[in-house]
Amino acid sequence: MARELARERPDLVRLVITLGTPVVGGPKYTVAAESYRKRGIDIEAIAAEVEQRNSIANLEVPVVAIYSQKDGLVAWEACIDRHTPNIEHVEVKSTHLGFGFSAEVYKVIAMRLTQFESQAAQPTKGPRRRRRLAKLPR
Repeated sequence: MARELARERPDLVRLVITLGTPVVGGPKYTVAAESYRKRGIDIEAIAAEVEQRNSIANLEVPVVAIYSQKDGLVAWEACIDRHTPNIEHVEVKSTHLGFGFSAEVYKVIAMRLTQFESQAAQPTKGPRRRRRLAKLPR
């Protein structure tokens, strides 16, 4: 929802941070896919709609996409956003449910918020410039 709000109203959102969010295929690449199918929900149609929306409506707000290959609920490949021009992908070691309890995740979030706020506090001249966040040191 945060991504879509940022897409529709970038004047209201300065930064989006996602945790294990599938930006490709909607529920198609999650463990819930079979449940959707059993209920008669066309997940292929949802995936096509997500792809169309991503390709025609750019998300200009900076995004930090935190994902994990150990997610367990969402395929990590579905978290890789190839459409958003101002995105940083950060891999952590966490399960999907563990994102909310992971010290590593909190560290990434704190660093990015601090970094973004310090960049946002710097005066700019002319039109709003895109900000590219620096990579997290390993």
